[in-house]
Amino acid sequence: MVELYPYLEQGWLAVREYVFTKMAGAFLPAFFIAGGLATLVPRSAIVKWLSAGVPRTRSYPAALFGGGVLSVCACGILPLFQTIYQRGAGAGPAVAFLFAGPAINVIAILYTFDLLGPSLGWARLVAVAILAILIGILFEAFFSKSEESRVSPNLKLAGQPKSDARMKIVIFGCLMMASILLPMEKIPRLPRFGGALIAILGAILASLHGLEAHERKAWMEKTWFLIRQIVPKLVLGIFLVGALEQPTRNLLASYMTSDGFLACLIAASIGGFLYLGTIIGVVVVHAMIQLGMPEGPALAFMLAGPSICLPSLWVIASVMGRARALAFGIMVLVFSALIGYGYSLCFS
Repeated sequence: MVELYPYLEQGWLAVREYVFTKMAGAFLPAFFIAGGLATLVPRSAIVKWLSAGVPRTRSYPAALFGGGVLSVCACGILPLFQTIYQRGAGAGPAVAFLFAGPAINVIAILYTFDLLGPSLGWARLVAVAILAILIGILFEAFFSKSEESRVSPNLKLAGQPKSDARMKIVIFGCLMMASILLPMEKIPRLPRFGGALIAILGAILASLHGLEAHERKAWMEKTWFLIRQIVPKLVLGIFLVGALEQPTRNLLASYMTSDGFLACLIAASIGGFLYLGTIIGVVVVHAMIQLGMPEGPALAFMLAGPSICLPSLWVIASVMGRARALAFGIMVLVFSALIGYGYSLCFS
């Protein structure tokens, strides 16, 4: 009979680590950024750049840029993705934003170049941009749908905000600074947490002096709505991932010396399932390469990892539907494996 206690214990340990690291890091500021987007930014501004009717030459660069600027971790992209999608962004640009955000943000790219070198750094940067646009265009082709009919009433904005746009920039800038500083473990704790605290206090002061009372109330209500909707699914997903992490690590180790397509597909699948995030994922890949893992599967591991973890797919299914979540997962897996295999053929 299979002993269940070790699996349950590992699941609990994963949840505990998640609560004290992710929730205390860039994750919570991301919810406040998403809540602010839902209330302080007019829906017309999102539709102007990301809706289905906008030319691809404008919507996809905006999705790539927005994902890279607004996201600093795999978990933090989810509330932002849900917000822009339910505010009117097209399915294609929304999934491009979702795929690109965790992998193309400044922290992830710097870590990749620093630990893995320029070859894998450039390969990751270029591959993420290409795959984000490709997956987005395929979503447009297969899942075209009226944008207005699916906008959530919980995220609609009654009336236009009357606050000064400059104060909104200050608020979002301070929250982004906190999100960037908190997960950067290379910075000593005192300046890291001190800087994040100053940034958060700056956001609070800017909101008190620059926003009207009803705007602050709407912001907090939207933030709490997103937390309620997303966090329980993420916690349950983290528990399941933690419970099954060791067997998946063993499977990855048994295939890490090959650079064929199957090895790339397995690496992409396990990279997503392990839910290592963008920064920790780079550290793990660096260790695997030192142990003999070829760079092709390593690239596939990094491309798929931040996007198709179980918690993310669970949330995507609740936002876009099961069919779209499944299609997204399959596309990311297959294309990541193909890119990794192509990299092996060209550079190994």
